[in-house]
Amino acid sequence: WRFAFWNSSDSCCKQWYQRRVRGANFSGWNEMLNVLQSLQLPFALIPILTFTGSYRIMGEFAMNRCSCILLWSLAVLVMGINGYFVYTYIALLPSNIALYIPVAIFLALYLWLIGYLVIKAWRYNREKPPSPYIRPGELFELNSFSIGDD
Repeated sequence: WRFAFWNSSDSCCKQWYQRRVRGANFSGWNEMLNVLQSLQLPFALIPILTFTGSYRIMGEFAMNRCSCILLWSLAVLVMGINGYFVYTYIALLPSNIALYIPVAIFLALYLWLIGYLVIKAWRYNREKPPSPYIRPGELFELNSFSIGDD
């Protein structure tokens, strides 16, 4: 904990020095970091929604269909808003074909990866929730294990 404390203190002191003493402006860096975090958001949201909606992983604690639909809709809305902010940031870049070609290649790869995660999430969560009713013979199957040497 001491290392983390001193490391954070050192970092904060350097930023304070740059801002107050040297008059540095960090707004450009802040915008770039916000855009970078917006690009990373789907890679955190999609797996979390996939795992919390899965009956295979969460069992009885999995989200129900209504919650899944609501949260996926909100996630798509948030990712769309973040996509708009990324677009407005890219639109401010200088108009240069040598800059737009790598951005277009990155965008195509990025959208392919997001699509891949969404398709995997959809395929993974297609199973139906377990029935709340016990089928005949199921209780016997659950209790038919033996403790000891086989």
